[in-house]
Amino acid sequence: MPPRSSYPESGSRRSTTCGIFSGNLFIVRQFLHFTLTLMSAFAGISAIAEEPRLVLKLDFEGEAWKEHRSEGPRSPQFEDFDPGNLSRKFGSKSSWVERADSEDLRFGIGDTITMECWVKVESINDGAMAYLIGKGRHPRQEGGTGQTQNYAMRLKGSGSGAKLGFLFSSEREGPNSSRDWHRWESTRLVPKQGWHHVAIRYTFGDEESLIAYIDGRATEGTWDMGGATDRAPVETEEALMIGTGHVRGGAETFRGWLDEVRIWRGALSDEILKDRFTFAPPPTQLTEAMVPPGEVLMQISEKGVPVQVGWPEYPIVTETYRERAFGIFELPHRYVGTGVRGDRANPTHLRLAAHVVFPEGTHRL
Repeated sequence: MPPRSSYPESGSRRSTTCGIFSGNLFIVRQFLHFTLTLMSAFAGISAIAEEPRLVLKLDFEGEAWKEHRSEGPRSPQFEDFDPGNLSRKFGSKSSWVERADSEDLRFGIGDTITMECWVKVESINDGAMAYLIGKGRHPRQEGGTGQTQNYAMRLKGSGSGAKLGFLFSSEREGPNSSRDWHRWESTRLVPKQGWHHVAIRYTFGDEESLIAYIDGRATEGTWDMGGATDRAPVETEEALMIGTGHVRGGAETFRGWLDEVRIWRGALSDEILKDRFTFAPPPTQLTEAMVPPGEVLMQISEKGVPVQVGWPEYPIVTETYRERAFGIFELPHRYVGTGVRGDRANPTHLRLAAHVVFPEGTHRL
């Protein structure tokens, strides 16, 4: 079994400085630390923020997870992971993961939850609500209504990607009131290609507190159904499910791969969530022998190209031609089998390569 990555549980993954600024930053940091220490000593106080506590951690490594295992995010593209890192494939009944109820997994009014995981979508239909993490909402409870969703993180199929979603049901405010649904969906989409990191942070009772991240970037979103609320969530003794929802099948089952599933009691900072996604584009698949002397090799890929903004993992070259220079004003026309001109895929990936010898002097690229 390959060694596990040093995936950071909390705190900043690293601090990066460069060039001539590194020394100056070091001085500033030491001075700042010295100043804060003096302030704390003179005031007789120590303001230490409460650390978030990890209450669920699923890495899918080891013999206990030998079924449904697959390749996960790996270095060198994902530098926080080992080259042999493994994930879990979801989509079948036997692939779901269930965790029994515990006080640590129940969240109530005033509690802050942070959920995060790495996700790779295999397929998701438009409008489908696939569960990544969900606690409660079992139809056999509450007279069959299933309105006992303590919390859930989901994906909703939407055209070229999937919206990141959060769902919970709120408690009754009085004997004559009813429970309500509160659903939030992101504006940005999780691409349907490749590995991506998603995270949601929310404090129950604070309707303005929801923060969501996709690949280290905060995303806006909208509440619908019951809207944003300061009401308490339903705290349930029902199980926690990974990879499927209360129906245990159909559109609520996630089809794809998950890794590094985490639930925290408390708030992971914005700095940590921004730093979670690290990605280095894969090296080019070109070789020197493929590049013709004195010409520019042009390669068009219409397969294996993400629809959403993202670097193609392995674009499949569908056409190759040559030009005399790095000057592009149009692409060759594409023709279908009957000889009629057809449309190119959207998006289309174009790659250019040439052997270039620069004369001595200063050049600007």
